[in-house]
Amino acid sequence: MKRYLLLSILLLVIVPGVFAQDGAVLLRNTIGGNVTTLNPILAADSASIDVISFLFDGLFNTDPQTAQPVPGLATWEISEDGLTYTFTINADANWSDGTPITANDVLFTYNAIKNDAVESPRKGDIELISDLTVVDDKTFTVTLSQPNCTVWGSAFNALRPIPAHMFSDDFSELMANDFNTQPTVSSGPYVWSETSPDEFVRLVANANYFKGAPQIPMVINRIITDPAIQNQALQTGEIDYSFMYPDQLEQLGDTSMFNVHLFGLNNTPMFIMNWGDPDSPSAAYDEAGNLIEQAQNKFFSDVRVR
Repeated sequence: MKRYLLLSILLLVIVPGVFAQDGAVLLRNTIGGNVTTLNPILAADSASIDVISFLFDGLFNTDPQTAQPVPGLATWEISEDGLTYTFTINADANWSDGTPITANDVLFTYNAIKNDAVESPRKGDIELISDLTVVDDKTFTVTLSQPNCTVWGSAFNALRPIPAHMFSDDFSELMANDFNTQPTVSSGPYVWSETSPDEFVRLVANANYFKGAPQIPMVINRIITDPAIQNQALQTGEIDYSFMYPDQLEQLGDTSMFNVHLFGLNNTPMFIMNWGDPDSPSAAYDEAGNLIEQAQNKFFSDVRVR
């Protein structure tokens, strides 16, 4: 059976490269380091975000062909002025413990991100939201301070619900809650099962997933940080698929046993504008340098580039 290589770091995609071991069907992929948290409102590193994508559904998905938002956990309607979005959560959407996913979970998530006791990197993402109101158990409205085309990638992306019933109402213990590293309740196709630092994160299928239980009952996210070892694991069949840059593919050598999929990266890791005074070149240079340093500090503290 051919295994799959995905030359992209933008999205984590499941492909049909499965095999049987001890009677269990597994899909194993690699993440580039240990997860730091599995709470969506606290995660900033790509290893954690990769695993979270299996565990927690967002309000919307992204069409891979058009890059447009499409219904995920919810559908929505937009007001004529582009300021108010009314989201309706799928009526069949439950947490993995059977508790309904409600608009109150979204409100809890939003308030948690805003709360001073919660050290969430999502705070800047929700700045465009001026109000979030629960209409009923499955419906809520989000009002923006001004129309903005980036709201899907920031504010709405940040509102990936967490289960309110797993936390205290005042958020006082949220940062230290065991849920952050052992989320025994999830909304996505899988539920956390086990983490072994420097080795793997094991997930099992969510039988209560509103889109139906996954046909792959277990996912093992192998932790391999060395590209050379990753290549070796692919060649020996220890892992089924991996993400890599083209230069790593060249180092892999014979690729006849693999299915290779190429993906473009439509992103700008850093974009710096020179706001300095053109009549004072020295001042402009100093200010540009400061901006670059600030951007680098934020970028490398929030995002781990693989």
